[in-house]
Amino acid sequence: MFSGIGVVALLIVASLITVPYEAITPGSTVDVSRLISIPGESHHEKSGSVSLVDVNLVPLRAINYLFFRLNPDNQIVSTGEILGTNSQATYDEQGVLDMVSAQQAAIYVAFQQLGYSIHSRQDGVAVYALVPRSSTSLGTSKASIMVGDIIRKIDGVAIGNVAALRNALLSYRVGDLIKIEVQQYGQSKKLSVGVRLGALSTNRTGNEVCTPSSQSSARSFGTEKPCLGVILMPMYHFVNQPFAVNLSAEGIIGPSAGLAFTLGLIQELDQLSLTHGISIAATGTISMDGSIGDVGGVAQKTIAVRKSGASAFFVPKSEFQIAKSKAGSHLRIFPVTSISQVIRDLKSLGGQIFRREPR
Repeated sequence: MFSGIGVVALLIVASLITVPYEAITPGSTVDVSRLISIPGESHHEKSGSVSLVDVNLVPLRAINYLFFRLNPDNQIVSTGEILGTNSQATYDEQGVLDMVSAQQAAIYVAFQQLGYSIHSRQDGVAVYALVPRSSTSLGTSKASIMVGDIIRKIDGVAIGNVAALRNALLSYRVGDLIKIEVQQYGQSKKLSVGVRLGALSTNRTGNEVCTPSSQSSARSFGTEKPCLGVILMPMYHFVNQPFAVNLSAEGIIGPSAGLAFTLGLIQELDQLSLTHGISIAATGTISMDGSIGDVGGVAQKTIAVRKSGASAFFVPKSEFQIAKSKAGSHLRIFPVTSISQVIRDLKSLGGQIFRREPR
């Protein structure tokens, strides 16, 4: 009786103890056509599909650590490797910004590939991260800049892009207290916060750092430039976009759906069929120039795609071998570096694309 009670007690304790590890497990595929909203007359019904794929990130406890560790489909990583110096809330906010950036690039690249004369313009500057140990990350008041803030004004001067922000800082000195008007992404309320400018310098490893003015040894000599202590992400709006496009994330965060959204938009907007009636999946970041970047969890994503029954999976070239090792005998893996290469590969499978002549 005592031993049984002891086992139960141990299980209860193990269920309460968190360990500094997380399990990356195979997620699911989502047909991106479900996430795309466009005017009815611009939609072209056709067979075939484009899917994005995600992974599950499971915080581990002592009770389930071994269970996830023994499953070869999973990858165990330290929580610090995922979060870095960020809190979970900051990590999630960055993931939202990454998804916004991916969707913006997907819309732009898709319209360009279809021959529309669309142009991009910076429309705001988002705070993507706070530089550790900078004056901004330490804060100067109860209200401070946060990841996800859109910087609208500095001392009443409108800030529309990264260049405007940098130029605005040139009129200040290290140690100056400036008033910044910010707006949290997705919200209408604006907030005014005070930040004391730090000193921009280069550390021993060659990286630029933004040191609080109180710690600057060269301030009195005027040899250091003022800095805000943030990592910026430009936001965009588009000129000559032919019609509105809305992409829903459905709770998915991060940049890795960028390629899938791009291909899904082309498939939805084009009168021809890019997929030639087959089901494909894709993972990879997408940049405004159409280049494709690396993502995480490719092994687990490949397992999910294989189980979905898709015929082809497009992955960043540098992660091809990882995907290939989990693909099985029926899933074809395509290593890619740009949207133009993906389109060439899809044409080799019978896909077509109608490119309009620029006007």
